[in-house]
Amino acid sequence: MSWFARAATLAFTFTLTLTSSVARAEDPSDKAKEEAATRFERGVKLYDAQDYAAALAEFEAAHRLVPRYQVLFNIGVTEKRLFRYNDAVRTLKRYLDEGGDKVLADRRQQVDKELAEIRALVAEVSVKVDGLPATVDVDGRTMGDTPLSSALLLPSGHHVVTATREGYDPARKEIDVVSGEHVEVSLSPKLKVRVATTARLTIVTKPNGGELTLDGKYLGREPWTGVLQPGGHEIRATLKGWHPTKQEALLTAGQERTVTVELAVIPPPPKWYKRWYTWTIVGVLVAGAVATGVGVSIANQPSYINVPFPQ
Repeated sequence: MSWFARAATLAFTFTLTLTSSVARAEDPSDKAKEEAATRFERGVKLYDAQDYAAALAEFEAAHRLVPRYQVLFNIGVTEKRLFRYNDAVRTLKRYLDEGGDKVLADRRQQVDKELAEIRALVAEVSVKVDGLPATVDVDGRTMGDTPLSSALLLPSGHHVVTATREGYDPARKEIDVVSGEHVEVSLSPKLKVRVATTARLTIVTKPNGGELTLDGKYLGREPWTGVLQPGGHEIRATLKGWHPTKQEALLTAGQERTVTVELAVIPPPPKWYKRWYTWTIVGVLVAGAVATGVGVSIANQPSYINVPFPQ
């Protein structure tokens, strides 16, 4: 029986499955069934026209709408035609598992034949990645996370195997393989070296409670911590009863620094009897009083010179 005839038979079986009169609570809607059947039949025609990528898209869409195990056979065979051997093996095995006893003997033989052909066409590539789990890609296509459950099945030719892990630089290796061989690939992603571009500054005052301004921007009361660009920064601190103080802080990339701004207390004014101008005023008043007393005393004494000019 030709492939097209087998596919047409499967399409017919699939359609009967979709339109079964035995309804179940989890069954898709009639509209979904109708669309799935249409997409499935379109996939068969595209496969026959050797447009395998489009056929696979239609088969997968049909399976999403109505997940019947019969469609997995078509998906697996189409994946094989697209050289997606790992996907094809997984899908065909899933077809056998989900179908179980319902898979007819000739169909099971066809699956075994497809799997045997795949094994003859591919190289087995075992990929090991040091350290924590990583995602393995081959030729830009994700194959899974480590540890991988089995060796990768790759067609003959040149391939690029990559392991990626968050926070690490990807590890990459190019390989050339031929069918029937087994290749081991070891990858070791390296931790990314992060170059610091900022600095972390903490500002406190002595005594505590000072109000801060940084580069002209008011920050509030200390303490203050923030991330700044490297370079020079101007800190101003004020506190009632203390002299305002300005201080420069020079930061370098990656630095964590604490700056303590020491304030100078404003001395209290001297007591009244210690002020120089108080004693100056007192001195003036005393001097004036003395002078007045002297004047009075002189005025009260008799004049000895206030006499007529001698003739």
